[in-house]
Amino acid sequence: MIPEYKYQVKDYSIVTPAFKRLIVSPLMRFMPWSVPANIITVVSNIFMYLALALSFFWQPESRINFLIIPFLVIAYAIGDHFDGMQAKRTKTSSALGEFFDHNLDVYNNGSLLMTVFNLFGIINPWLLAFYFGIGYIAHATVFQEQADTGWLIFEKFGSLETVFLLCAVMAIGFWSSAFEFITMPVYENYTLLEIVFVFSSIGAIGTVAQTIARAKLKSWQLYVFWLALGVVSLLSAVIYHSALEVFILITLYSGLYISNLQKGHLVDKKKRAPDFVVPVLLVFAYFLPTQSRQLVLYAIYFYLSAYVGYIIVSSIYKLREFWVWKNHRS
Repeated sequence: MIPEYKYQVKDYSIVTPAFKRLIVSPLMRFMPWSVPANIITVVSNIFMYLALALSFFWQPESRINFLIIPFLVIAYAIGDHFDGMQAKRTKTSSALGEFFDHNLDVYNNGSLLMTVFNLFGIINPWLLAFYFGIGYIAHATVFQEQADTGWLIFEKFGSLETVFLLCAVMAIGFWSSAFEFITMPVYENYTLLEIVFVFSSIGAIGTVAQTIARAKLKSWQLYVFWLALGVVSLLSAVIYHSALEVFILITLYSGLYISNLQKGHLVDKKKRAPDFVVPVLLVFAYFLPTQSRQLVLYAIYFYLSAYVGYIIVSSIYKLREFWVWKNHRS
């Protein structure tokens, strides 16, 4: 039986009120009533993936992507607020909409970071494994609190603040002198920007500590996930030396656990343990020759993609009665 849906949120964001008042609300007037919130979610996410795709193909001599990509990311952020506002004003808020939106957000957060790393040439697999690992631990902890308490809490410096900060960093990179300054080696070939990213992880760690203290989280599944993700992050950096491979592996593995959290919270109230297959396969791959390691990696990609896909499709199917193709005025 699907639990009764009730969206409870406490938003302490510094930026969100002004962002909604000055940008989102005025633009919302042009949004047709008939457009369903879920369609807005899909369209807004396309902007993020366009930004990620562009970051892989930029040329150093043409710096226009440092302006185009932040524009696409801001368009995503606007759309990410549009869908919630549209759902409220058309009275179509549902567990399906929340599941759909929050699951996509998991991959958007990773995609945004990878976009920035691509533009500034940050390819150190150890740095990526550390930063993605810490980020997803914080992300999972926030959703664990929601699953346990029913409340989703946005801190003063949260996802929207991060979006604007990273957009500002990308825009600064448009000027060659600024780009060269923040990418100059400072300590043992680590650039100024890389060191800033490492220290910024303190904020994510603080979010985790604050969330645990506030919610008194006792879910063993969460702490086992931390350990398993630590193993996955460490071995991904040791075994695979491609930034893209590390990004995909950690993002899919974290997305699997968070998707299960959302399914438990919104669909069936079941608690699920993190996946142990991937850590075991990575330990096995560590002892294999290079070519065989790649085969294991592709097998893990297929396994995680299929597993995540199953969770998402099965959850949407159970919540299918809430899908709306066109809003009608009552």
